[in-house]
Amino acid sequence: MFKRAAEIFRSDPKRTRKQFTHGPLDKSFGQHRAFPPPDSPLPLWDYLADVRREAEIDRVCHFVPRVSERGGGEARVSTASFGLGAGGDSVGNAISNDTDPGACLIDSEYVRKILDRLMAAKSEFAECGLEISVDFDVTNTCEPEGYEGEGIEMEEMEEGIEGHDSEVSESQPLVPPESLSKPPSVTTSPFIIPPSAAKWREAVFSSPPPPQHLFQQSLDHPTVIKLIVYYTKWLLATMPPCVEQWIWATFVRLDNGLDHCEIAIVRDLGCKASKLRLKAVAAQHSYPAVYDVILAVVGDYYGQKDLLT
Repeated sequence: MFKRAAEIFRSDPKRTRKQFTHGPLDKSFGQHRAFPPPDSPLPLWDYLADVRREAEIDRVCHFVPRVSERGGGEARVSTASFGLGAGGDSVGNAISNDTDPGACLIDSEYVRKILDRLMAAKSEFAECGLEISVDFDVTNTCEPEGYEGEGIEMEEMEEGIEGHDSEVSESQPLVPPESLSKPPSVTTSPFIIPPSAAKWREAVFSSPPPPQHLFQQSLDHPTVIKLIVYYTKWLLATMPPCVEQWIWATFVRLDNGLDHCEIAIVRDLGCKASKLRLKAVAAQHSYPAVYDVILAVVGDYYGQKDLLT
């Protein structure tokens, strides 16, 4: 097969080439001569110079320029505003201004702003005594209750990943509104936890999360880990704004003292976001800015640095 393919790209007649591979063998080396001597006698150094010039002309390896996967910087992050505080400052562009055309990194300044906002939210509720301590239980964390047998298939969760290029409205916030992040001033009714994955999906995709203080008080640690598993399955190319708010509220609630099973679950969410983000960038499509938020939190706060590179 390779011999036939090579024959196609040879321009000289086949009969002419045959004289170099057929005929008597060399008496000294027992093989055909690699470079037959020319018809006219030449000095040895002239002959070797001709051999070198012939080798320089016939390139064995051919190099092509690398094509940028970023399409000249045309890949677009969705236009969600993602405010960082009361001043309404914008997070800015998440794509790095690296001069390497093949680079598609998240800007370090963007990561720092996201982490500052996350730490401020966590500290706010820790001071109010709403932080729930971690109770390690491998049976509840490695295999979250309700994760198996809920009748929700992976193909159904990832439906709609292909072919989406819609912009997200600029009014979508990175974090829940102020009403979701303020400490409680009055006692309110507790948040009713959905009993199944189907009910959780309905709540996440149809309504914003409860106020953050209810989120902190009502959800125990295994339930938060179970939500991370669900987010990994439900992460799509196009999602309603409330899904992004749920993910942010869960990151605010999620403790940092995780065991190896829980870290693997959190990392899976980051890997899913990275995969969808790279796919959108390669196709020069817009993508939800929550991808960059997930990568910033999982990569920096939870120590999965390779997801940022």
